[in-house]
Amino acid sequence: PMFNAYIHGIGDYIPDLRIDNSDFLERTFYSKTGLQESADTRETIQRFSEVAGIHTRRLADDGIMASHMGLKAAQEAIETSGIDPEQIDRIIFAHNTGDITSHGSQSSFIPNLAAKVKRELGIKNINCVAYDLIFGCCGWIEGVAQATVYIESGQASCVLVIGADTISRITDHFDRDSMIFADGAGAVVMCATREDKGVKGFRTVSHCAEEADSLIMGPSNYPNCIPDQEYLKMNGLMVMRYALKEAPHLMSETLKMIGYKLEDIDYFLMHQANSKMVIMIIKRLFALEGIDSFPEEKVPLTAPYLGNNAVATAPTLLYELAGLKLNDRGIRKGDLVAFAALGSGMHASCLLHRF
Repeated sequence: PMFNAYIHGIGDYIPDLRIDNSDFLERTFYSKTGLQESADTRETIQRFSEVAGIHTRRLADDGIMASHMGLKAAQEAIETSGIDPEQIDRIIFAHNTGDITSHGSQSSFIPNLAAKVKRELGIKNINCVAYDLIFGCCGWIEGVAQATVYIESGQASCVLVIGADTISRITDHFDRDSMIFADGAGAVVMCATREDKGVKGFRTVSHCAEEADSLIMGPSNYPNCIPDQEYLKMNGLMVMRYALKEAPHLMSETLKMIGYKLEDIDYFLMHQANSKMVIMIIKRLFALEGIDSFPEEKVPLTAPYLGNNAVATAPTLLYELAGLKLNDRGIRKGDLVAFAALGSGMHASCLLHRF
């Protein structure tokens, strides 16, 4: 390509409302069969903490929706990039639930969230095309991949990619899986450059047969739930099996396709589904190359304190790392970073970027 697509500015929005695991002690959990969980709630929470490695999460305040969070993250990304918003050729807004109120009764997709952000940014340029991307938790990475195609082909020179979700608002509070999810937003401004940096390559796969039922919308576990009200339902075992089978192979194949080795990667920025899953995926990735251990400092985690904020995990992880909030090293010039995520569908994505 004549140009490379480079992450030029980063922004995020982390809600102020913090929910610790202890805040779930007053909850009553039910199984998928509608029976009250036999284990004591304290034991359930303790087991969850050990298995998921999530101890606290952030939720959006009342009145704050995905487009609001996405706008805040976008404004910071634009500010750090130093560009004029009128330079933006595309706005890609990745999300899963649209704008949904704190009551969680209905999602709004009209107008689309990217259009709302464009309006609030005050962009007058009609050639700045604003569209949404619904692709599970892989959405932000897929958005970066699409931005790369636009830039490398010469169809765009500046693309704003946003990932935001208020996924907690569609969870079933009677389902213990609801403790995993959180809210948040992240954004990047991608610009064309002739320098030897930016996106080096990417690969995405979609397994949409029986895997599609891993995450669905369905009724509450509570037997006396509101009729016709649906919530996010997760088959944790199916998700884990898919993750451990597909993600390591996809990452390995992507590296080989582009011509890199594991030791070339400075950071593995994984979708923060939960801490245990991230570590297991990386262990299997290194095992594919006959390596028994992996450098833990290359696999930063935000799941323990931010939870799983769905499509926003990858960009918020990048922001936290770049801002020296996860270590004293941060991201340095020349670092090669591998992004990877899994998303409902099921889909898996991997992308490499040179900073």
